[in-house]
Amino acid sequence: MENITTFDYYKYEHRELGWNTPADYMDYVHPHWRQFEAPNPYLHYMLGVFYTGFMFASLIGNGVVIWVFASAKSLQTPSNLFVINLAILDFIMMVKTPVFIINSFNEGPIWGKLGCDIFALLGSYAGIGGAATNAAIAFDRYRTIARPFDGKLNRTQALGLCVLCWLYATPFSLMPFFNIWGRFVPVFIFSLFTFLLIYRALITPFVSMLPALTCKAVACIDPWIYAINHPRYRLELQKRMPWFCIHEPEPPKTDSSSVSSEKTVATNETS
Repeated sequence: MENITTFDYYKYEHRELGWNTPADYMDYVHPHWRQFEAPNPYLHYMLGVFYTGFMFASLIGNGVVIWVFASAKSLQTPSNLFVINLAILDFIMMVKTPVFIINSFNEGPIWGKLGCDIFALLGSYAGIGGAATNAAIAFDRYRTIARPFDGKLNRTQALGLCVLCWLYATPFSLMPFFNIWGRFVPVFIFSLFTFLLIYRALITPFVSMLPALTCKAVACIDPWIYAINHPRYRLELQKRMPWFCIHEPEPPKTDSSSVSSEKTVATNETS
């Protein structure tokens, strides 16, 4: 008798996807999603738990990166401006996560169309801007390796590329927001809102969530890839948070007088 009760507890009523979506919002639900059955409520709850972990990991990691890089003058190099920009975009991506978590436990949207559009707008800026910033980081690395003497970007050029990353994301974010070109639509369990540019037949409720989960995981990993591996960042973090027990050794100080004498000798030998 106990086993039957447990089994009945986990049963759920079979409904179509979007069963609890407001009638005035159904026009924004693509007919493609109406052919699927609504997922098990526990799948909603599982995603809510996953996103809660992603949110705390990303907000703490990227928040510390922004704080340390912005407050330490020794880290404010042109190349590190891209790291700060990426951390800001990842922070924006995850600061809106509570909306998704609440929607997940509600099994549908509760903030209305405007709330969904703002959620998607922030996600669009963060996703596209983050991808463009990663491209800028790769370009900066390429110039440093290919042209080691004169290939490094100066501060103005780095700031210009950061602004360009935001400008690049603007049309793809604002045009759907104002219904100028396309529009933001709910996907899968209607807790996530975005625009889709993928072959429709390949998009199932499960497949539609894989890119979202991957993006959130990347936002958690970025601080470790671009910041934690940075020796000077670890040194500054150790100064500000000694209880982290980082134990980063101080870099050896170069004797400026000996360096100058070596340069003078090398110049004389060359002449």
